[in-house]
Amino acid sequence: MRLEITKTPRETLVWAPTGEAADELRALLAEAGRVVLDADDWEVAFFDAVPSSERHEFDPSRIFDVEIGADAGGSLEKLVDAGHELIWRVC
Repeated sequence: MRLEITKTPRETLVWAPTGEAADELRALLAEAGRVVLDADDWEVAFFDAVPSSERHEFDPSRIFDVEIGADAGGSLEKLVDAGHELIWRVC
């Protein structure tokens, strides 16, 4: 599955196509011992991680945070190893 990735200084967000897909990904990462947090709409807005014309796309059921740095890297690597494609969301 294609997953969009957005980064702020405090979050790395994974945008799944649906809430159900996000739940499956959260479970996959949790089973692997990875940290999965709820996405913070304020964080996205503050750092302009999504253009204002696309703000309606922020749906916390399909977007989650895998932290930053090595934690994010490990989570993203796990998603790639599971066969998912990561696309950096250009803002």
